[in-house]
Amino acid sequence: MGCPAEAFHTLRDVTRNYGLALNPFLKELSETVESQKNNEQKETLTCKKDR
Repeated sequence: MGCPAEAFHTLRDVTRNYGLALNPFLKELSETVESQKNNEQKETLTCKKDR
């Protein structure tokens, strides 16, 4: 499902619609993405060691 207009919403629009501050949201989003990338790199290294 979802909203047909969601493809046209920016992160600024989303934070405004949900009453969130843009900069803290972007900071947390960036930290989450970096953390996920680090976890995936660790998993890749572990899998290569196990071979």
